[in-house]
Amino acid sequence: MTLELTAWELRAGTYELMAHVAGDEELRATRPFDVTIRPGLLLD
Repeated sequence: MTLELTAWELRAGTYELMAHVAGDEELRATRPFDVTIRPGLLLD
């Protein structure tokens, strides 16, 4: 099973795709705070 993460951001009243990552890919976000998430590590 491959875990996936999809992140959306509200801009001007419309949600826009910010990122889509799967497995060992990293999502690095800075808003609302700094965070790095690798979906594949969530079940380890």
